[in-house]
Amino acid sequence: MVVPAAEVQPFLMDGGMGTTLQDNGYPPDRLSAQANLDYPELVRTVHARFIDAGAEILLSNTFGLYRKEDHPLLEAGVALLCEAVQGTDLRAWISCGPFPPGMNRST
Repeated sequence: MVVPAAEVQPFLMDGGMGTTLQDNGYPPDRLSAQANLDYPELVRTVHARFIDAGAEILLSNTFGLYRKEDHPLLEAGVALLCEAVQGTDLRAWISCGPFPPGMNRST
């Protein structure tokens, strides 16, 4: 079914978490998801700024996490996202990938 563009309800998504973290002093040579454990208050601040800017969809700070050993970073990122949207009608989406060549979501 094709929906006419005039009937589509657009949503405003947050900005680039990694870039925004770096703009606020996070080291550019570090995985942005590491901030979930090392600088959770900074991640909270970035989520709050995206909300203040009018974002209706927030993404978790979990881009690039796919290995089992990434679980603590993933868990912390999802917890910070849930905290940010709690008590609001905002949408919370999990950010994942990119997956390495030859790997699929079930690997």
